[in-house]
Amino acid sequence: MLEKSNVTISAESLGEALVEASEKGHGAIIRKLLDEGADTNVICGFRNMDALATASARGDKVLARLLIERGAVVNKEVDRQVLPLEAAAKNGQQDIVRLLLEHGADVNIRNGSAIRLAARGGYEEIVQRLLENGANSNARGYYYEYYCTALEAALSGGHASMARMLLFRNANVNIYRDNERNQEKYQVLLDALIKSSIL
Repeated sequence: MLEKSNVTISAESLGEALVEASEKGHGAIIRKLLDEGADTNVICGFRNMDALATASARGDKVLARLLIERGAVVNKEVDRQVLPLEAAAKNGQQDIVRLLLEHGADVNIRNGSAIRLAARGGYEEIVQRLLENGANSNARGYYYEYYCTALEAALSGGHASMARMLLFRNANVNIYRDNERNQEKYQVLLDALIKSSIL
């Protein structure tokens, strides 16, 4: 707890202000809040992001590095929270993805959500970097309400060259042939590959 002019301010309250300042890129305010003891890992706002995820989405490398140095957790998995790697991948922030990976970001957290987000956005360099760091292109998980692989995410985003690259990097077209229930999904995937002149 901090006391200023007989007012007690919690580290959590300062953390909420930190998220707001991060969203707007107010460097001087951010440094002041950190010096005052702001909790770097507070999640707030309708986007369910902490300060590091907010800086990652914006591509603010200086701020992201500062937050990591001041204790922001790169892989803190909390229900419904947008993770820094997800935010960077979804917004095509290559430099931030690189920074997060240098600081131990888990490419397969949430069953590989980052690679699906980057594939859907058509960010080939990010997908390649995630694959080079061990991302599983065949991991199935949710892209918002849609359950898919990175290959499906690329195709649903209209990124044929991304789909080709994923196939070259061992994405499994037959992933949905495992049971009868998934046969329709397999056919949809096959049709999309044919339509994109990939198969």
